[in-house]
Amino acid sequence: NCITIKTAGIMESVLAEKIEPLMEKNSSNFSFSFLPHYTGVAFRIRCKNKKVNLDNIKNDFFKEMYPYAYGIDDDTLEKILAQKILEKKYSISTAESCTGGLISKRLINVPGSSKYFIGGITAYSNDIKMGILGVSKKSLQKYGSVSEKVALEMAENIRKIMNVDIGISTTGISGPDGGSEGKPVGLVYIGIVMPNVSIVKKYIFQVKRSIHHEMVATAALNTTRILIDQ
Repeated sequence: NCITIKTAGIMESVLAEKIEPLMEKNSSNFSFSFLPHYTGVAFRIRCKNKKVNLDNIKNDFFKEMYPYAYGIDDDTLEKILAQKILEKKYSISTAESCTGGLISKRLINVPGSSKYFIGGITAYSNDIKMGILGVSKKSLQKYGSVSEKVALEMAENIRKIMNVDIGISTTGISGPDGGSEGKPVGLVYIGIVMPNVSIVKKYIFQVKRSIHHEMVATAALNTTRILIDQ
């Protein structure tokens, strides 16, 4: 008899530290294991004693892991995000460069996504960033396509173009080449603009190309989930 809590946006060591007192307190009736993956850490709780309530303990751990905990067992990040978007009656669109449409794909993996996902633009080249997304030539020349300024303009503009509540953007260097001293391979900016917040997150994920795409998409979806809750 076991249950798995899914988390994103926190390292295994930090998560372990956060919940250590709770694990110690419940170690006589339950056993615990961490299942790290590059898109997040799953935490498994197994019952040693059939008389104890697994649901109660799950809720205790979930609360302690918040805001990193997002779901249980087979829940996906995009499914949980979908529920939150629908609750708020929001709509969402994406402007993706380095992720090449992966965020859009993950959003439409959820049945019923046509209720809130309007569409996305994969703006890989600067010509498309300027011509279709309306990113300013000045921003691209001054800061470069992989920059906080460009990520913000992409998110703001996709929101206007698609007439949606939430605009998400990604621009980065997935490698294996294309990096420089100031902008290393793995660098990414994620822009998120919604009615009450406008942010750009910077990450450096130094992993192989395909994993980089997945990690960036996960970070974008997870940050959106957390922002909606605030």
